Amino acid sequence: KEGAIVVNVASHKNIDEATLLSTRPGVRFVPQVGKVTVAMLERNLLRLHKNFDGCGRLVWDSALGCVAPAPALVKHDVQNVQQVLTQ
Repeated sequence: KEGAIVVNVASHKNIDEATLLSTRPGVRFVPQVGKVTVAMLERNLLRLHKNFDGCGRLVWDSALGCVAPAPALVKHDVQNVQQVLTQ
C-alpha cells in the first residue's frame, strides 16, 4: 500500500529492499530492528500463544482488528451439526 511503512523484524535480512521499493512507490523501509526488539516480539508471541492456546471462545475479528469473543451458535446451527454427526 502506498505510504506504508515496512519493518523487517527478523533477526536477519530477509527482504529485498531494491525490489520492494521499485514495486511499491511511497513505501518506507526499515531494514532491521535491534536484538532487544526482536527478543521482546518473540516473548510477546509466546505469551499470546500461552494465553489463548485452546481457548475456543476467542477468534480474530477482522472488522475490529483484534481478538474478540466468538459468535454464539444459535439453536438451529447446533441441530445441523448434530444431524451431520449422526449420519
